Parts: sequence; structure tokens; C-alpha cells
Amino acid sequence: MAGLKLVNIQKQYDNGFVAVHDFNLEIKDGEFIVLVGPSGCGKSTLLRMIAGLEGISEGKLYIDDECVNLVAPSNRNIAMVFQNYALYGNMTVYENMGFSLTVRHKDSDEIHEKVMKAANVVDLEQVLNRIPANLSGGQRQRVALGRSIVRDAKVFLLDEPLSNLDAKLRTETRKELVKLHKKLNTTFIYVTHDQIEAMTMADRMVIMKDGAVQQVGTPAQVYNYPCNMFVGGFIGTPPMNFMEGKLINDTFVSPELSFPLTNEQKKFLGAFNNKSIILGIRPEDIKNEESLPVKSQDMKSIQVTLDVVELLGADMLIHFNMNGKMITGNVKASSNFIRGQKVNLTIFLRHVHFFDSVTTKRIEIGGTLCNE
Repeated sequence: MAGLKLVNIQKQYDNGFVAVHDFNLEIKDGEFIVLVGPSGCGKSTLLRMIAGLEGISEGKLYIDDECVNLVAPSNRNIAMVFQNYALYGNMTVYENMGFSLTVRHKDSDEIHEKVMKAANVVDLEQVLNRIPANLSGGQRQRVALGRSIVRDAKVFLLDEPLSNLDAKLRTETRKELVKLHKKLNTTFIYVTHDQIEAMTMADRMVIMKDGAVQQVGTPAQVYNYPCNMFVGGFIGTPPMNFMEGKLINDTFVSPELSFPLTNEQKKFLGAFNNKSIILGIRPEDIKNEESLPVKSQDMKSIQVTLDVVELLGADMLIHFNMNGKMITGNVKASSNFIRGQKVNLTIFLRHVHFFDSVTTKRIEIGGTLCNE
């Protein structure tokens, strides 16, 4: 097990492109950290720097308080699980899992003991004599994990390990990875572009964009208190709705929607009166008015015509036009809405977010701007 500390980490290539800049993060021993962001945001490059497969241009990387910038990958005691599993097709599961020990000329009894222990952890005892071609995608993924367990690594680095699996198997393997992390009690650093994976697995999430950290926090913190519009739009399915407007005499006014601020909102938005501001509404905070037992002052009623209706089992996504802007809501399927229907909806105003139109940062209680 190991804790890590990344201090002002930067990666700049010879052509001048900066893939990661000024990255700072302290990772606790045994923590499950997920780096999440769109393709090209620098998350895999960062993982490769931690592994030692990419050089660090600036900054320092510490593993257990030791600076490892110049330490060879083989001496960092880190295990990396790749997207494509990187298994040897001509070797059995047993031989794949024990390969790192074999090349180090470990005793056969030690190899057997460690392989069998790892096979038990990842539930592969029944397939140790098979070759990778005769395994399912989930089993091949577990072989790659088992091979890392055999090494007794301090840190596990996982680079989009579920991306080659189908939707059902991804869901099952997510749960297995969380259980495995608890069993091993080892530091996991996991890279994905899938925010659902990040939300369901992480102790803490690191949201990245253009090589820079946008926010660090628990899934609940990131979802409920997005630091900026990018995080608000990236985390959450469907993404947050945004409306640009202005505060006029404690009233939010936009082409799509107007409403007086709640008493709580007045306390921290007073400094933004007569200024442009951006409203953020999550689809799940738009409800079927008829399904609400009571209404309160912090609810805004709207009447709209539904352009698109998507049934998702127990839930239903509804899409409608508000003065030229398409808005998405998430209501219960029992609403039985249909396309073209005129419906009454309610927006929960106490749950909306406000962002500064210049910096795109969320305005927090006290009128300050979020600072990651």
C-alpha cells in the first residue's frame, strides 16, 4: 500500500504541446481515485507519468514520501492494467498471472502460492489452464488484475479497463473492482471518460479538462456542488441545462425563464444584481406538476409542449423548447407523457445552480466563486 503526492506536475512535449499542467493532488494510502474527463484531457498521460512510462517535464511525484521522478518503472512497485489487457495469447491463465515472477526467477513454490492466492481473489481458480482466447472479456480483465495482484504492488493503475466490455459486463465488473479494492486495501488510480464509472466507484473523483484539474471531490460533492459549468455539464446524465440571464431586483430574468430568488439565494447573489449570470438546472429537478402532493414558494410552474419523449423503464426523459433553447427533464414513467403533449411541469428552485458568466465558476453561499 502507498500514498502518493503530485506537486505541480506538468507534461510538455517537444512540439510545445502541454498535455498536463500544474497538476496537484495528494492521494491517501488505500484510496480509490478516479481521473475522469473527455478524450484528450490528459488523464492517461498523467497515469503513464505515475507509472514511469512518460517523463515528467516539471514538478515532483512522491510515492510514500520518496520522490520517484528518476526511478525506473520496474522499481516503483506499481502495477498497471491496460485497456487491451496485454495478455500473452500462447500462455495459460496460470502462466500469464505468474509471468512477472517467472522472469525474476522466483521459486516455483512461491509462484504457485502467489498465483493461487490471486486466482482466489479474482475468482479464476476454475480457468487457470485455459488460454486467453477461451475466456470471456470479463475473465480476461480479471486475469490482468490477477497478474497485478501477484506482484504485491503498492499502487494499481487502471487505464480504461472496462472500455472493451459490453454494457452488462461493464456493470458487473464495476462491482467486482470495488469489491477487489476493499479486499486488497490498496491504492487504486483509475482512468475513464465514463462519468457513471467514476460516480459509482470512486472515493474521490478528479475531473480534468485540457490537461488541468477542474474539481476534486467525492461523487456526491461533485454532483451536488459542481465547481464550474464544465463539471456541471459533464457530471450527470442527462447533462445539466443552462440558461443565460440577468439578475434584476432579486429576480432571475432570461428569455427562457424568469423567477424571483428564494430568500436563501438572495443572501449570496445580492452582489450580482444587474449583472449577467448563468442558471443551471439538472433534468431531475424538473418534475411532473401533477405528481407533486404539495407546492411551495420555491417551485416554479411552467407549461410546455413536449418535442421528444424517451422511455427508460422507470424513468422518462422529456425534451421541450423554451424560447429557442432545448431543455431536458427527467420524470417518472408513470407520467405517461407522449410527444406533442402540452404539460405542466415544476422546477425545484432550491436545487438550481448559479454560475458567473465570465469565469463560468459556480457562485457559492457568501457570493464567492468556487475554487475547485
